[in-house]
Parts: sequence; C-alpha cells; structure tokens
Amino acid sequence: MNSPKHESPTAGCDLQRVRDFLNSDQYHMEDADLIAHLDVCPSCRIYLDTQAGEPERWLQAKALLKTNEFDHASSVEYSAATCCGTEASLPVAVKDVLDLLVPSEYPNHLGRLGTYEVTGVIGVGGMGVVLKAIDPSLDRVVAVKVMSPKLAHNDKARKRFAREAKAAAAVLHPNVVPIHSVSSGSTLPYLVMSYIRGGSLQKRLDQEGALPLVEVLRIGSQIAAGLEAAHEQGLIHRDIKPENILLEEGVERVTITDFGLARSIDDNTITQLGSIAGTPMYMSPEQARGEQLDQSSDLFSLGSVLYAICTGRPPYLANSSYGVMRQIIDEAPRPLPEIKPDVPEWFAKIVRKLMARNKADRFTSATEVRQTLEACLSHLQQPNGYTLPEIPDLLSLPVHPSSEGTYRMIKFAAGMLTMALIAIVASQFNWVPKPTPPIATNVHGEIQAYVQFDVPEISEEIAERLIGRAEHMSFTKVTTLSPKVAAVLAKHPANLSFPAIKQMTPEVALALVSKKESLWIALTGLKEVSPELAHSFANAKCAIDLSGVDELTPESAEILVNGDATLKLGLQSMTPEIAVLLANHENWLSLDSLRDIDVDSARELAKHRGWLSLDSLSLITPDVAEAFGHFNGDKLDLGLTSLDLETAKQLANAECRTGLYLDQLETVTAEIVEVLASGIKILSFQGLKMDDASSKEALKAVVEGLRVKGKIVLLPRSN
Repeated sequence: MNSPKHESPTAGCDLQRVRDFLNSDQYHMEDADLIAHLDVCPSCRIYLDTQAGEPERWLQAKALLKTNEFDHASSVEYSAATCCGTEASLPVAVKDVLDLLVPSEYPNHLGRLGTYEVTGVIGVGGMGVVLKAIDPSLDRVVAVKVMSPKLAHNDKARKRFAREAKAAAAVLHPNVVPIHSVSSGSTLPYLVMSYIRGGSLQKRLDQEGALPLVEVLRIGSQIAAGLEAAHEQGLIHRDIKPENILLEEGVERVTITDFGLARSIDDNTITQLGSIAGTPMYMSPEQARGEQLDQSSDLFSLGSVLYAICTGRPPYLANSSYGVMRQIIDEAPRPLPEIKPDVPEWFAKIVRKLMARNKADRFTSATEVRQTLEACLSHLQQPNGYTLPEIPDLLSLPVHPSSEGTYRMIKFAAGMLTMALIAIVASQFNWVPKPTPPIATNVHGEIQAYVQFDVPEISEEIAERLIGRAEHMSFTKVTTLSPKVAAVLAKHPANLSFPAIKQMTPEVALALVSKKESLWIALTGLKEVSPELAHSFANAKCAIDLSGVDELTPESAEILVNGDATLKLGLQSMTPEIAVLLANHENWLSLDSLRDIDVDSARELAKHRGWLSLDSLSLITPDVAEAFGHFNGDKLDLGLTSLDLETAKQLANAECRTGLYLDQLETVTAEIVEVLASGIKILSFQGLKMDDASSKEALKAVVEGLRVKGKIVLLPRSN
C-alpha cells in the first residue's frame, strides 16, 4: 500500500481493510497507514464514500451543506489548524490569550478555558478576544469573550468588563445576544454567550455594498427592537455600529452584541463625564463632545447605520478620528438622495430625524422607531394593504456644507461673533489675543475660531473665565502649569496647545488629560516622555500631540500604548522592538515624522489594529509594501508621493476596515486604482492634481464603476 497511484480500487488496494476501518468505532495505530494511503488514492476514497452511504444520501448532504454567502463571514479568524505553525502572524492580543489556556486533551483544540474547549478565534476587540468554544456539559457551541491579559490587572477595566456582562444579561430579547454565564473573579475574566452562526452586518456590507431598501428596513426595525428592550432596562448601548450587529444565518434574525460600552443612564462611576467612548463614524454629536448621554444617542447611531447600509458608506468620512468627530459635531451628512437618487423621500425623512443634531428633534423612543420602520416595511411589501405612517420632517432641514454658500456665510458670522467675544474677555485681562491666522479653515472651508495668547502664565481665575470662548487656544509663552490650573483647563471644550512647555510633572499631566473634554491637547515642546509621565498620558481621554518626542524608550512605549489616547509621536526612526510595542496600541497612532522604515519594523507595525498614519513615508521598498500588505487594522495612511503597479498589488492585500489613504499622491492611474480596490473597500486620493483630461476621464469612469460595486474612492472636488 505504498504506491500512490491506482488504476482501480482492486489494483493493489486492501478493500477489506477499508471496510473494517469504516465499521470500527475505535482508532488503531495501524490505521495511520490507511489514512495516509487514502490521502493519495482517489479510487479508495471513492470506494469509502460509496460504502459510507448511498449516492442519493451524499447528494442530499451536499445540498444541505452547500456554501452560502455567510459561510466566509461566520468562519473563525483563526482555527486550531491555522494557529499551529503560524503563531508569528497572530495578533499579539490573540497570542496573549492562547498562551494562558490550559492544554486540551483534544489535539484539534486550542486549549481549555474553565470547562470550555476552545476551537478557534472569532475576532479581536478593544477589551479582548472572542473565542469559539464547545460547552461539554450541554454539547453546544458558544462564543467566549475573554478580557485581554494586559487589562485583566486593571481594576477599572475589570469593572467595565463585569458591567458588560451585567448589562447584556439584563436584556432578554430575541434581538440581543443572550449571555449564558460569566466568570469575573478568575485570573482571565470571561463571559459566555450564544454563538451566532452567520456574519456581522459590517461583513455583509463589505461583501455586497448598499443593501436593498426592504433589507434596510427589516434590519433597522430589529435593531430598534433590541434597543427598545435595552432602553426599557435603563441601558444605553453607546456603540451601535455594523460590526456589533450580527445576522443569524437562515432565519433573517438580527442580533445586537458587544455591550462593552453600555451603561445605566444614571451610572457615572466608570466612564467619567467628558470621556469619549464609542466608534467615531457612528457617534452622536453629544457623544463626540464627551457629554452626558441618554437613549437618543443610540437612535442617532441607528440612523447612521441605516445611512451606511442604504448607501454602502458611513455618513461621515475623514482622514482621522478627530476629523470624523469634528464633522459629526459641525455638519449634517450628505443628503441621502444625492448619493442614492432612488431612495424614497419618506425614508430620507426617517434617517434625517434619527440623525438630527438637536436631540429634541429625534424620535422620542426606540419603540417609535421600531413601529415606524415596521409600518414602512409592511407598506413596501404590500403597498395596497398598508399605508405609510405619518413621518414629520425636521422644522429646519440640515444643510450639508458642500451644498450652498449660505451655510458658509452663517458659519463666517458665527466665527466673527466668537472672535468678538474672545476679544472682550481678553481686554478685561489687558491681553491682546494674537490670531495667527485670525480665521483658520478646515477641509470644507468652514470657519474655525483660533486664538493665540502671548502671556507667560495663567491663573485659575483666568482659566475659568476662558471656558467656552474658542474652539482652538494656543498659549505660546506658558512654560509651566500648576496641577490646579491644569484641572481647570481640562474643563475647556476646546483644543489646547502649549508649545513652550519643555517639561511637565506627572501630576500636571494627569490633571490636564484624564478628564479633558476637548478633542486634543498639543504638547509639542516636550522632547522626551519618562515612564512616570507615560503613566499619566495613558489615562488620557483625548488625543495627545507629542510630535516633539523624537525618541521613546521601550519602557515608556509599553506604558503609553496601554492607554486609550489617540497619540501623535515625532519619532525620527523606528526599531522592531519599539514597533512591536506600538502595534499593541488600539486607537489612532500618528507617526508622521517617520521618513524611512525597515522591513522588520514595518512587519510589526502592520499588526496595529487601529488607525495608523505614516504621512511622511513618501517612498517604500517592495518588501516594505509587502509587509504593509498584511495590515488588518482600521485605517492606513501613507505619505507616498509615487506609486507603481507592483507596489499597488502588494498594498491591495491590506485589510483596511475604514480605508487606505494616499493623499500625498498628485497623480494615479485608473489601473492602479482598480488594483487597490480589488482588495480594499475605501480609498482616498485627495491630493490629486491631474491636468491630463483623458486620464481624469478614465479615472472618473473607473471610480463610478467601483461605486456601483459598493467601493468608495475619495477624490478632490476638482477631480
């Protein structure tokens, strides 16, 4: 039985041994030879199939087990077979959890957690890893969400994890994932929930693009029903997004999962007022501002999800999380009919009302939303049997900044009024605010009030009186802050800059950043970050600009990345050791001063799962491009000034969930765009300056074709 080739099942094959193997319920050592023979002998495999069942039985089984559109989405990211021998390519968070599993008696399992036999890894999130496992006591497949070992020692993180289990378990509803059990006192806390076979709404969106209106209404009404049940328990989910919506295979049921940010309306014990929690693209304006939330915030997020699955793109897109949140606070999204002209006006009204910037203009409850969507779905399916419900529109329609100049005049007037108020306040302190520039504009040309104060120090009284006076304040000559003044400045709903501060104590840093309500603090004068200072910055609730820090010790880097802050670092060079640590950071990471990178460092940085910006990386070698082709985070921003076809093919393998941004390119061919879009859904080329008319027309034709396929290509308006 050593020959790998056979003319027929009777030419040198031991058919009796095949039959004995099939009829035996035990495994014998000599069966290994037979299994090896079956691997290379198709004739014996066919004979084995015929002995195991009649042909019609196999046809029935094939029909029942056929691959469908959700099989890929429902498969685990890392099975036992995948993990064995490929540990080097596993995310660090997955490795950390798998290393702590108890060895299993079963060779095809990853290990054991409590009584659960772990068979694969479903995904990785901000709080930890979700495993696929078997519950031996009930012989059922479950999903086990395990807290990241790096967070398990943090008492605050444990409380948040326990809150998720308590919040989700309190909601018993078909459209909310059921929680079976929780272990919060163990070394590695975990909660056990039902395994939903199917895929997330995000994965379906990635595969299909915009969904039919009937599907949008069906999915939306069920999300609203799940929120209705959560809200009745006094809970706010706070992170409704397509990734947290599961589509159960075969039964058309929608399930809300991941209550990691959920909390009771009156609970402020864990997430402080002023902190920003949630996913930027689906946040409500009040959430982006770090304000106290109520249930209407979930309704805004639901409206954003309906917008996304109707158009195939999120309502807000920008180059950074800051840019997204700024848009959410300042702008209305682009009107639905402009993106999808066939959308009925009544549905556009529903989305407008859900996404009203003023909470009072939104629907009054998830119940009202569910009833409205169900009634609209009934009408769409049976127009003659059901009438559309009354859907009152907003008293004043939101205006998207790209649509008319009146909007900009209003913003200009508002900016001038803000500047006048600042001037009045400044004159009371004998200050002369020095605007540089007096009016700064964002990417849409909208007015942003910017004020520069040339004073050497700030008192508590002055700091208090400045609150709410401008969107951006720069204190160019302040070289030191007291902890008390820093605590007052932390109340400012403004972005603050202190370019002259060269040194800062950990106490001042902690007071300044831990309760900061604004979107960013610039401390560009700092040249180094000690481990003690890194501990303070790790508590930040905002973005921190440390672009003056051109070197970072491994100890400081490891501490910094364990926090939730958005980080901008001025590193001039990168080593694999530092890259390994920075890859563990799960928020937006900007390394925009880095002009060169070796392939080993690139491979490690490519494991970053958040938003990674390398805006000064103007040229990369083929092996570095191949390394970034393994990127599987949220967004990758590269400063490439030229791009050839081979490099594009390498980069097209990257799994950028919210896009690949190449905004430094001034020219790109239609062929390269097509190659990149073959693997990436969202592409940005907002720096293009193409003069050749034929090239521009070819590019526009390709972009339009990609849009029909559900792809998003961002171009400058002139193109």
